[in-house]
Amino acid sequence: MKGNLTIQEERKLKLIEDGLTYDEENSCWIAKYPWIFNRSKLPYNFSVALARLKATKKETEKAWSNTMHRISRKKNQDMLDRGVAEKLLKSELDYEGPIFYLPHNGVYKSYSSSTPVRIVFNAAASYQGISLNDLLAKGPDVMNNLLGIKL
Repeated sequence: MKGNLTIQEERKLKLIEDGLTYDEENSCWIAKYPWIFNRSKLPYNFSVALARLKATKKETEKAWSNTMHRISRKKNQDMLDRGVAEKLLKSELDYEGPIFYLPHNGVYKSYSSSTPVRIVFNAAASYQGISLNDLLAKGPDVMNNLLGIKL
């Protein structure tokens, strides 16, 4: 696969690979953010993220019953339980480096019994012309080209 990559793609892939370490004790991979731009350039987007959160809450309460609200809370708790999200400690709230809030919302499918709510994070959401996706390296496209697949 590396033979088909541009030099820029190879550099980004190396940055991603160099940031990966396997934690044998906890049987998990740890990944560093593969910054390709200076993260101190991140604008403080709290107001937009808070507005998005309030709109999502209002939409949830208006369009869906309290049942959907409870399911959304369960999804949040599930992320905490699985370790894919964590609550910040009070000491972590005093962080003085760059902060960029990642907007998210629930996608509701009332007809689905297995996943009536799916939490979606939007790293492409921009604020002052900058998104988190703009600042992080992306790996190469590993999807097969559908036009090249013979049936």
